[in-house]
Amino acid sequence: MKYGILILFLAVTLQLFSDTILVGGIMEESETWTNENTYIVFEDLIVPEGIILTIQQGVEVRINYARGITINNGGLQVLGTQTDSVYFIPNHNNPGQTWKWKGISIIVDISKNNIYINYAKVADAETAIKLEDTQHVIIENSSMLNCQNLGFQIINSSACVFK
Repeated sequence: MKYGILILFLAVTLQLFSDTILVGGIMEESETWTNENTYIVFEDLIVPEGIILTIQQGVEVRINYARGITINNGGLQVLGTQTDSVYFIPNHNNPGQTWKWKGISIIVDISKNNIYINYAKVADAETAIKLEDTQHVIIENSSMLNCQNLGFQIINSSACVFK
C-alpha cells in the first residue's frame, strides 16, 4: 500500500511540474517557453510584428503533421546551451511514423529583425529553416537532421551568420 501511494504521489507531482501545452494560430503577445513544459504546435504558429517568442534551454517543441512555425516580422530567440539544446521535432504519435513537418520560416523586414537561434536541433522537417527577405539572422551551434528537402533555404537575405 505504501508503494502505491508513493507512485501516485510521484505521478501527481510530475504532472504539476510538466505540462503539455498546445500552441498555434497567430500569437497575440510575447511568450517565453520554459523547459518545464512540452509545446505541441497543433496548427501553424505565426509570430507577427511586435511579438517575440523566446524559447529557453531544454525545451521540446513537437509539431503536428503538415504544420510549421512562421516568424512574420516578429522575433525569435532560441536560447539553447551546449549541454541543453532546444528540440524541434515531429509529434509522431505512433511508432514507425516518418512524416515530416513544414519547418521554421523566417520572413522579417530587415529593420525589425530580432532573430537569434543558439543550440537548436531541428529534425524531420521538410525544410528545417527558411530565411526570406531578411538580414542579420544569427544561427549558432545548431543542427538540422533528416530534412526532406533542405536544411537551410535562403531567399533574398543577406548578412546572416551561421556558425
